[in-house]
Amino acid sequence: MSGEFRFRLPLAVIALSGVFVSILSYIDRGPGAFCELSEFVSCSAIYLSPYSKPMGVDLSIASTLFFSVLFASIILRYRMLSMALTILAIPIVASLIYVEFFILSALCIYCTFLQLFIFVSAALLILGYLLGG
Repeated sequence: MSGEFRFRLPLAVIALSGVFVSILSYIDRGPGAFCELSEFVSCSAIYLSPYSKPMGVDLSIASTLFFSVLFASIILRYRMLSMALTILAIPIVASLIYVEFFILSALCIYCTFLQLFIFVSAALLILGYLLGG
């Protein structure tokens, strides 16, 4: 375990928010869903695509697991695990953003929040590390 862990509270809030949004993205699907705003802003365009289940695993379930483990690692002060998770997630998120915009030509509000949570978490963890804690 590490000693001082900077930005622990905001990171825990972000991770818990990630769990919540991930679960919401799984249950709020179909006509009338919150994020069905237009042809472009459409979560169904994303979750109905073959890209939403790499290796047969629904990305909503994978992100729920990711943010749950991230939350636990933050609470238990396993900073290196938190950093490894978020840094490894960045290329995955980048590829999913590419798929959303350039292949599917659609935007998922839930996905965008989750992507933002990962980028902000990575930035806070790296900043905390550089600041020595």
